[in-house]
Amino acid sequence: MRTGTAGAGRHVLAIQHSSDRQITPLLAQEVGSQFSTRIEGTCIKHRFGKCSIKMYDKTGIVLRIETTTNDVSFFKHHRKVEHRQGPATRALAPVKKSIYSLIDLREILLGCNRRYLAHLSALDDFSAGVRALGRVTKPHDVDGKTVKGINFFEPDDSALLHALQNPRVNITGVRRADLLPDLPMFSPTRLSS
Repeated sequence: MRTGTAGAGRHVLAIQHSSDRQITPLLAQEVGSQFSTRIEGTCIKHRFGKCSIKMYDKTGIVLRIETTTNDVSFFKHHRKVEHRQGPATRALAPVKKSIYSLIDLREILLGCNRRYLAHLSALDDFSAGVRALGRVTKPHDVDGKTVKGINFFEPDDSALLHALQNPRVNITGVRRADLLPDLPMFSPTRLSS
């Protein structure tokens, strides 16, 4: 959960709010993130003004994302606006703090959750690849013998990997006799060990 989420929540809340006003230095001071680990699970919380988006895993099983606000007028939507003089018009206006705005507020906050999920799904996690690379490149003990890891930048190891990628090896299986013509730098005994 740590990788790349530091700016995601601020970004999602800012998308909803960016069309309303420019992000000024005063507004930027209201932005913050918090990462905490508790008994219940891990939690990441992003704050933007009086709004926040929080992602946490409940007991390591369920990932939950929720958006909260203490000031509903932070968000804007198209609604009927009553003017002091003249007829009412439909315009982009702050959400009213009333029970009748709950449906609109639900849609706005659900949109924040969806944008946050979309942003998280676009992040790449390379940790599994790094672990697999570490297993391949480190030496291992097999039956009391130490087998060296693969060095992808060494010409001999690179040639061996290219020979193993040959399609005929994939069809018939790996045999020393098939690999020897492509690997003149290896002795037959070295290929079999």
